[in-house]
Amino acid sequence: MVRQSGHQEDTPLAAAGSRGEPDARSTAEAARENARLCAYGSYAQLSREKVTTGAAKPFTTGSGITGSVATATSTGVDGTGRCSHDGRATAFAFEDPAGETVSWTFVGVRGGDDEVPEPTVRKSLSTVRPVDSTP
Repeated sequence: MVRQSGHQEDTPLAAAGSRGEPDARSTAEAARENARLCAYGSYAQLSREKVTTGAAKPFTTGSGITGSVATATSTGVDGTGRCSHDGRATAFAFEDPAGETVSWTFVGVRGGDDEVPEPTVRKSLSTVRPVDSTP
């Protein structure tokens, strides 16, 4: 989009990332909290009541990693930029080979023609696998 000032502004429709969850008591708690925080931070800032978080459910990736997955959505957002759209965050939390809780999260626009379909998110999620980070 080009603003009135003439500056180009790009807003991504989706993103994915991973992080450690050192304070989580369980993978279910980590998945729910991460999904909630990502939906809030990316799409509903200043309107916590517009975020709904679903229950965490068991999930196993194609490589055999087991953990918990949860989805949070924002509805009725009335902001600017990214916050002018409703959003969805799906978080998968699991224990890495060292026994630490980590998560992989997908965040994207919800609703409209440009939304990444849920089956595509789940297909991407199923490819999460451990990576040997030893030098």
